[in-house]
Amino acid sequence: MKSFDKSTSAPVEASAKGVTIQLDDQPKHVPAGTTLAELVAERMAAYPCSGEINRRVQDAPALMRQVRDRYAPSALHEDSMDGVNLEFTDWRFNLRMSNTEPLLRLNVESRGNSVLMEEKTAEILRFLDEQGGAVPA
Repeated sequence: MKSFDKSTSAPVEASAKGVTIQLDDQPKHVPAGTTLAELVAERMAAYPCSGEINRRVQDAPALMRQVRDRYAPSALHEDSMDGVNLEFTDWRFNLRMSNTEPLLRLNVESRGNSVLMEEKTAEILRFLDEQGGAVPA
């Protein structure tokens, strides 16, 4: 039985043996009895993320420009839809301003490499702290 999962826009095929869903570029067979928690844990391991980290700053726009100027030259892709979004070969980050507080919000993700994610998170936080006098919020 084929259907279309509206929440992920992914083709889904179900049978008595399990479900096959298109994730990333490869179809993924999910055996019957697999829990949602198991699926979520697998995806989280595939794309480790820092979670949103807040830093209180004096001049958020200036600090965002400094971060962008430092990292954008080596980025593969840049998007400014919601702050500074830069993508590299094995990791990416989003840095955005809070709409209600003098905060910058940082999210860092990697492709299956939690050590890289932690290193890049620490690197960007160190840069924020050194350049803008940012403090944990």
